[in-house]
Amino acid sequence: MSSANETAEAILIVIKRLLKWILLSGVAIGVVIYLLVQIVEYWEWYTTGRHKEKVEIDFHVAKLNDCDKEYPYLYIVRNNSDKTIDETEFTVEIRNKGYSSALNSYTSITESKILKQNEATAGCFRAERKDNNGYVIEKEVDFDVTYKGVKFKK
Repeated sequence: MSSANETAEAILIVIKRLLKWILLSGVAIGVVIYLLVQIVEYWEWYTTGRHKEKVEIDFHVAKLNDCDKEYPYLYIVRNNSDKTIDETEFTVEIRNKGYSSALNSYTSITESKILKQNEATAGCFRAERKDNNGYVIEKEVDFDVTYKGVKFKK
């Protein structure tokens, strides 16, 4: 019987060692995958993200001499990056000052003006009310960019 116990103990030792190596291999693979994801994210930031961060979009309530009365808001896109912009797309939410709920429904603007380094462009826009009952015309508002996409020249 002693040899049966020894055989069982030997099998348990082998199983424990296999499980240890399987667990260590799984952890190593997980670390490698995590590092690869971090490298890819850094590369995306380095190639486009850091330039995209330097593209500024400002909003203002338009003055009468800047825009038509039907387009009460003004946006300005400034290229402070080192690259040339091919197209800028962004969505904006408009809120009464001091309030958190948006007045407008989905408002997306695409600016296709090619902007070299340190150039800017502006445009007028209007936003439909959230209840689809006309346009937002309030003058005491805050603007929030909820999405900004920038395509750079290759």
